[in-house]
Amino acid sequence: MSSSFSSILRYCADLEQAGALTPRAKHRFQAFTVAGSRRAESEILEHMDRIEMEDWARGGRVREKWEKYLRDESSRKKPTKAQPSIESWV
Repeated sequence: MSSSFSSILRYCADLEQAGALTPRAKHRFQAFTVAGSRRAESEILEHMDRIEMEDWARGGRVREKWEKYLRDESSRKKPTKAQPSIESWV
């Protein structure tokens, strides 16, 4: 996408050199192009940020469930003689 906007900027310069655009018109069109490029990039980044935040939240929920599972598993297991409880070490 960036290369397409760069091409538009070069085409504006080429058109000015060919006499099809005045320097003022070239400058105006290039400014519009840069502004449009920044706006498009901003929209895309906002969209990607929303996706990233959703993925982060989903990952957090999975991690919390896994940690709960591990806590539940460890509380269900009774220590054996070969496997002393942590309380006996303290």
